[in-house]
Amino acid sequence: MNDSRLPVGADLHHELLVQMSSQRNKGGLTRTDVVAWHKRLQEHTGGAIDAPHRMEQHLRELRRYLCTMAIDARMPELSQSLLELSRPPDLHEPPRQEMPGASDDERVRWLNLRAMVLEGLGALTTARDAFAEAGEAYARQPNPDLKRFAVLTNAVQSAYELGDDRRGARLLDEAERIAALHADLPDLAFDVAVARLQAAVFSGDVAAFNNQLADAKRLSEATRPAFLAAIQRFAALACLQLGDLDRALDELPTLPPETAPLADLVPDTLVRLQVQFAQGKVDHLIVDRGLWLMGMPESQSDDWALCGALAQALFAQGKIGAATILATLFLRSLDTAVETLPQRRGTSEHKRKSILEVFDALQAVLVTANYLHAAEELAALQQSLLYGCELPKGAYAQWAPSAEVAVAADKARKVQAAAHAGLAPTTAFADFLTRFELGTAPPAEGPRPSRTEGLRISFLLDASRLMRVVESKDTQKATAVEMPLGLLADHVQKLHSALRRDRDAPESRAALGEGLFGPVAKLLAAETSAEIAAYGPVASLPFAALPVGGVLLGTGRSVTIRTGQDVALMRPPPSDARPGVPLRVAFALGAGREALSAPQQEVREIAALHAQDPGPLAEFNRASLLGLLAERPRILHIAAHFRMSESDPDASELVAADGLTIPLRTVFNRTTDLRATDLVFLAGCDSAGLSGMESFASQLIALGARHVIAALWPVDDGATHALAVATHAALANGAAPPLALSLAQRQLQTDPRYAAPHHWAAFQCYAA
Repeated sequence: MNDSRLPVGADLHHELLVQMSSQRNKGGLTRTDVVAWHKRLQEHTGGAIDAPHRMEQHLRELRRYLCTMAIDARMPELSQSLLELSRPPDLHEPPRQEMPGASDDERVRWLNLRAMVLEGLGALTTARDAFAEAGEAYARQPNPDLKRFAVLTNAVQSAYELGDDRRGARLLDEAERIAALHADLPDLAFDVAVARLQAAVFSGDVAAFNNQLADAKRLSEATRPAFLAAIQRFAALACLQLGDLDRALDELPTLPPETAPLADLVPDTLVRLQVQFAQGKVDHLIVDRGLWLMGMPESQSDDWALCGALAQALFAQGKIGAATILATLFLRSLDTAVETLPQRRGTSEHKRKSILEVFDALQAVLVTANYLHAAEELAALQQSLLYGCELPKGAYAQWAPSAEVAVAADKARKVQAAAHAGLAPTTAFADFLTRFELGTAPPAEGPRPSRTEGLRISFLLDASRLMRVVESKDTQKATAVEMPLGLLADHVQKLHSALRRDRDAPESRAALGEGLFGPVAKLLAAETSAEIAAYGPVASLPFAALPVGGVLLGTGRSVTIRTGQDVALMRPPPSDARPGVPLRVAFALGAGREALSAPQQEVREIAALHAQDPGPLAEFNRASLLGLLAERPRILHIAAHFRMSESDPDASELVAADGLTIPLRTVFNRTTDLRATDLVFLAGCDSAGLSGMESFASQLIALGARHVIAALWPVDDGATHALAVATHAALANGAAPPLALSLAQRQLQTDPRYAAPHHWAAFQCYAA
């Protein structure tokens, strides 16, 4: 089509925008609607709407509005194309000097549109930053258009979601400043009240949350009553994340009718399901509504969340096949789900844990369906995300626990796509799910971890019990641990408390050994190695110290604690994973009463065992430790004090030279590559944390280390020195890290000074 026709007249241009706005405001936009509008604009503009060299202001405005319609209809390619075509001339790189510059308002609108496109693509982190940038541009205007004030208040939320409190506070200050200049406009006061409420939630300030919630409700009732239900849903979810179930129930609004806008029905259904899960009961009417919504195009922005919530609900109803498909679809949308996690740790930890609780239910779904390896993978993934490990994009895009479920999940998405396009009834997706049943034969699981010999035992949570999964070369069997979860947790707590204080709890050790391993004692007796993957209350047990059949589990066999992280998924393939140097040892004395006794001697002995030069005997600092990592050692030994924070892993520290502390995240983070390292030995107090599954040891495995030896509690310097030297002696003689540690522990048990479990049982060997 020739694009040389006259541009759209001002009146016609205005009329087109009015018609587009009217149709969009009705809701229910489909791809067919957007394609029809695109064709109509092509005809009215003589093709100029798609011509990159035509940048007249009226064309940019039409493109911008058509872009918002494409976002609503989930048309990412068209929305990206229209976004670029509507870019203001002075926002080009380099700026288009031959065209008149755009107004401040147009730049704000385009920046906000860019954020919406990114959000529609699932790039939530980038979108949040773009929303914040749009808000900053809005605040810089000398006379901002108050009709677009929400751009600024939305930016406040985005900044807090990014974990950038300072940026959020600055944006909130700007919003309050502008609202104060227009005190006669109650809508602005309402928007500011909502922004304050969101800021209070992200900061974890309960008192501020209570105050701001009261203000937001009051202003909503006075100025925007239609928004009250949304505020109540937000408050209910916030209360749930803060652990106040009773108040969450009180905050829930009245159940909306099915004739309500889908923009209200989808979030309402999600919040109600989460509150009901916390109650321990699920209303089938809400589940049916959620399944119906999955077939509606408007649900697509929250599709991943509906998958996770409905998987839990259908599992509670005993519909295992449907729950398994939805669990699979949730994992395939993991990139988007992970983007919703708060980026700031510490005060937002409750929210991160609350979001990740969906993995508990999905793990139970997979255990019940007998997909045991998949369940273990999911449990490890949950702990990795809780700690803050990152995944490459698309790592789980094709995930499925079996070929049967993969085919069913693909079919489910095709049925859903047909419903979204109007080619099938909106109930088609729900009908397909509820008819699907898993095959009667034991499901064929995906590839198993490579194994050579020994026994692998996994302990997985399944609703209200602990499942024991035993796998040898040729067999796999799952049975329930008979001891109730509450009693298990009590014994674990007693044992930890005693061992940390250099005491013992033989009754608890015996009960745990028999309860967990008694039924497999004969199998263990025939094996020289055991791999244990433990989740739930037993994740932090010192397994080698548990008696099984009258003999300690760690006697006569190596014991490896598997964290479950699949390094191939966690990180891209290495360009060169060959070790650079055989050994590097780092030490720091510490200060005051905590100072280590003679770590220099430990360095000399370890270096001599490996026939290596110990190098300069100087305490490490951050720069020197980074230098050691850059040498890609096959074995890295760190003798120092660790100060671990379970509530906020980002606050965990390593005590370096002169007693100065180094935040662990500044040395060991996603840029650290340990794939050339066979063993990291952390000779320090609490270096494994309370649970190896969510600890520093687990993080190092995710960064590529094949083995990590670390301690569950503080151990005196003499015992740590003896165990470290004995372990390295075994390593130098060719023993693998799990066996080397086992031999060293056995040696300490024969030394009267260190025979008590407190001295040797704290150290465990972790692997992926």
